[in-house]
Amino acid sequence: MKTEMQMERLRTQSPAMVRKEVALHLLASNLIRGIMAEAARVVEVSPRRLSFMGALHTVRSFEESHLYDPTRIAADLPRLLELIGQKRVGNRPDRSEPRAVKRRSKPSPRLKIPRRAAKRLIKRGIRLSEKA
Repeated sequence: MKTEMQMERLRTQSPAMVRKEVALHLLASNLIRGIMAEAARVVEVSPRRLSFMGALHTVRSFEESHLYDPTRIAADLPRLLELIGQKRVGNRPDRSEPRAVKRRSKPSPRLKIPRRAAKRLIKRGIRLSEKA
């Protein structure tokens, strides 16, 4: 869920903005859970039987298709709830996940000098990997 909602790394730096960013992620997560609860009520299943990722993907595609005509949202809401109600999770007994951090390797090296200085070096034809 953290990866899909782009919560792996926080982009803000100040403590106040970090709090706001975390609050926004929690708000988004709770909104998806609320829509899932409504969908579960419509299809008469437990909300725990519905897929969070399936609901997230369905809401995102719904949002994209309604960007230019927000008046259709209310009319299409029953269909959205029905689609989310179809995204079920299977029986997953004894499920556990390791508590370990796995960062994906990036193809570019880390920028260890100020960006402005790096731009000057690149203009002079010096590769950043040579500088380090």
